[in-house]
Amino acid sequence: MVTNKEIVLLDSELQPQLSVTQAIDSVITVLTGLDKKSVFVQRDKQLVEFDRKTLDVIWMIDDVINFAIGNEKAIVCTSDAIKVLNRYTGKEIWKEELSKIVEENSEKVLKVLYQEIENIKD
Repeated sequence: MVTNKEIVLLDSELQPQLSVTQAIDSVITVLTGLDKKSVFVQRDKQLVEFDRKTLDVIWMIDDVINFAIGNEKAIVCTSDAIKVLNRYTGKEIWKEELSKIVEENSEKVLKVLYQEIENIKD
């Protein structure tokens, strides 16, 4: 469960197990549970991966406009680049500098890149 100030992990009976309170100025916009190990949260323009059991931060990246996760990678659109990151570590694998137009078309760009993700190697 997610509110504008807190992430709460619930058990199968919907009982709270763990919670993390966000900074006052953070607004969580996307919560995506990916597997049994982690949870991705986009808040403001920051993408954060949390350990699903402890809610410890695994990695984070700032200036994220949009993102997609797949094939062991995270694709992020920032205000000046498209980056491909290792999905588990957040380490940058590939980066392409782009102009302001990416911000206006980031969803279309992500769809094209997601189709090409099979060709990108660590």
